[in-house]
Amino acid sequence: MSNAERAEAMVVFARTSDAPGSRSHTQLLLEKDGLPADRYRYRPRFPSVGMRGVRLGGIEFDDCPVGPETVVGRLGQGVENAFRSFQITRTALPAMATPILDTGLRTTLRFVRSRRLYGGHAGDLPLVRRTVAEAFTDLLVCDAVATTGTRAVHLLPGATALYSPAVKYLVSKRLMDAMDRLSVVLGAHFYLREGEFAIFQKQLRDLQVVGFGHAARVVCLSTVLPQLPGAARRADRAGGTPALLSRIGAPLPPLDFGRLALAATGPDELATVPARMAEELAGSTDHRALAGLAAVFAAEAERVRVEASALAPRDLAVGGPADALEIAARWTTVVAAACCLTTWRDNRDGGDPFLADPLWAEAALTRLLGGTGRGDGRLPPERAEPLYRALLDRDDAGLGFDLARRELPG
Repeated sequence: MSNAERAEAMVVFARTSDAPGSRSHTQLLLEKDGLPADRYRYRPRFPSVGMRGVRLGGIEFDDCPVGPETVVGRLGQGVENAFRSFQITRTALPAMATPILDTGLRTTLRFVRSRRLYGGHAGDLPLVRRTVAEAFTDLLVCDAVATTGTRAVHLLPGATALYSPAVKYLVSKRLMDAMDRLSVVLGAHFYLREGEFAIFQKQLRDLQVVGFGHAARVVCLSTVLPQLPGAARRADRAGGTPALLSRIGAPLPPLDFGRLALAATGPDELATVPARMAEELAGSTDHRALAGLAAVFAAEAERVRVEASALAPRDLAVGGPADALEIAARWTTVVAAACCLTTWRDNRDGGDPFLADPLWAEAALTRLLGGTGRGDGRLPPERAEPLYRALLDRDDAGLGFDLARRELPG
């Protein structure tokens, strides 16, 4: 348990029945000021090398009375509530972490615009510009996946059990990889703890927790994997994603916690997006490149569907072959491409020229090709250079680097 001493209230996963099975536990919401002070005590803090700001420890209860009003949901629903809660936290926590890359990019830009090298600035070097542009593109990918995944909790609650671990796996990985590449640009300055660029090392360290805190990435893939064969078999029932699934800032219906399924029961709507978009954009001279990239991911989605349908029950269990998890990882890349496509589709008429331009979506899908084995994910100059210039313009104007491009305070 973390921060037990600091918290005013806590949710306790408690055994409420001696019967075996999943119905023997219940979640209880306990406010500490309502508990007898002599009926609970704190365990010593567990020492940790990192995460020193998080007090890891425990709490012991000794015949501590609690009332029925503390029960979350119904008695015996603890496991179901936990699994449904995971769908929200696995979506929300990576989304909250995306601004770390924004700060990392802003710090790196400040460095390359001031650092003198070879008679010019570091930002004049093509390799530096491409590295920064690729990190910017990764931020847009993560924002698109996080935005779509969060809105899916409201609009596709029956499929969130499948999509939420994909958000946690892919967003956390791409954020960390992008920050690592930016650290190479900063060189020895990335680990300095004082001075103009010191915030970078703090953000880099803080971000590592996103990859394993709450649920590790391999756990997320292990959650996705058993659901893929069923989703593959239901592919012919897909009817298309909801309108405005990825529309930034559009109103959403209230979150109905009870509609969150413990496992996906419907078709995988996002996996069908690349094929639908490739067909929709076919023949358009303005979107020929994006249509071609969508077609590549449509083929990858079909390849994943076939391979997932062929998985045996033993392949889906913990400790199964690593190749099976690799299928799940490639599937998350297809979902990420779908999120970028729906984000471009749902926002191209919203008045933001950047979002309407297919350039960023083309760059996003190009970066994602590295996760399919069909490309290395590197941006060619004709995509990297305009993105780098767009980043400079936002930096000068005090705008956020994410998809919403809001004005920053101060």
